[in-house]
Amino acid sequence: MVRKLRLCFALPARIGSKGPSTTRRALVGIASGALSLLVFAPRAHAQAVSGDFAVQRFDPAAGMHNYFTTRGLRMDGKMVWSAGFMANYSFEPFTVRSCTAVAGTVATDCGSNVTGIRDTKVIQNEITGDLLGTLTVIPRLQLALKVPVSWVKGQGINPDTGDNSRHGIDAVGAGDPEVEAKFRLHGEVKDPFVVGGAAFLSAPIGHAFSKGEYIGDTLPSAGLRAIFDGEKGPVSFGANLAA
Repeated sequence: MVRKLRLCFALPARIGSKGPSTTRRALVGIASGALSLLVFAPRAHAQAVSGDFAVQRFDPAAGMHNYFTTRGLRMDGKMVWSAGFMANYSFEPFTVRSCTAVAGTVATDCGSNVTGIRDTKVIQNEITGDLLGTLTVIPRLQLALKVPVSWVKGQGINPDTGDNSRHGIDAVGAGDPEVEAKFRLHGEVKDPFVVGGAAFLSAPIGHAFSKGEYIGDTLPSAGLRAIFDGEKGPVSFGANLAA
């Protein structure tokens, strides 16, 4: 399998509230003076995959004071909520390359000693909108929910032959919702640097309702994320390490 570079246009918008008596505030993110954020995923060679899975890999961070996909830790307040929406577009996120080894040889990829190389564009276009919501229970603890909805279109694939499927793929469906709990272990909101962590869990809703359309994974997923958040004057930066 060869997964090509993905071009994602992300248009974020968020609305937050600090309680029932506080006026809502809207924030529209603009990256580097542009109306879009370009995200490139690296090319993957000969990855072994089987069954259904989500080709959508853009993972926006819910809540305020984040860096699009990198989580921050500057949340504050008690029972503070926020709501947001982020959309992204992927061009050819899932392409399968197949070939036949020359008689009398063994090939481990579609490089040398092969014939009949062909690319099957399983998913050619994908648009995903993520509904994002957070609740900061206490200043150090924030709960988040992400609900993706995707449109996918492509040639599909016949797993037995590697050719495109007869009817292709053209579908809209809900992806895998994800819940996340984020906690600030060290530092206060205005400190030069703060450290914390997050735990997340997703449910395979996309596969359950859109089987074979690469909108969701077949199994639930869970993980942990270490978070570093720094700030010096007008400059802020962050780093995440997930497992």
